[in-house]
Amino acid sequence: MKIKDVNMGAGAASVWLSLLKDGTEIFDDIINEGEIFTYAPSKVGTVNDLPIIAVHIDRIFRGREATAAFTKGIFQISETYTSVKQGDRFELWK
Repeated sequence: MKIKDVNMGAGAASVWLSLLKDGTEIFDDIINEGEIFTYAPSKVGTVNDLPIIAVHIDRIFRGREATAAFTKGIFQISETYTSVKQGDRFELWK
């Protein structure tokens, strides 16, 4: 994820965020301070619009020499999954 731009207008501050996968932009959105950036691909397995990435943008700062967006919580799950059926057995991590 990268910040493309920051807006510190008269209203709420906002950031233009870009989500990259293998170096290619796959999603972008403008998020206001205090909101949550969410990415949900069209389909994960048999589930439609499942959010796999969520980032809470807590604060936004724009100074003379630095611009920053401070997060307060990041959630991510994988697009690839393992189906689990009754009776399946898995080893625990050692």
